Amino acid sequence: MDDIELVIVSDYLKKNRKYMHVHASDRALTEAGSAKFFVKANGDSELRNRGILKDREIREIKEFIKENQ
Repeated sequence: MDDIELVIVSDYLKKNRKYMHVHASDRALTEAGSAKFFVKANGDSELRNRGILKDREIREIKEFIKENQ
């Protein structure tokens, strides 16, 4: 990315951070298996829809989001 693109992305992130979310799905990529996490500014995430993911999988995803936010 060049400097102009970085500025555009940075501005977009600042304006839309409260809407940032992550979708995670089962291996079959089904809608029923899809979970949705809303990401907070500090990297924590709030699970809104768990789909059919197991508690362990949800913990791992939340940890991944926190580490990579």
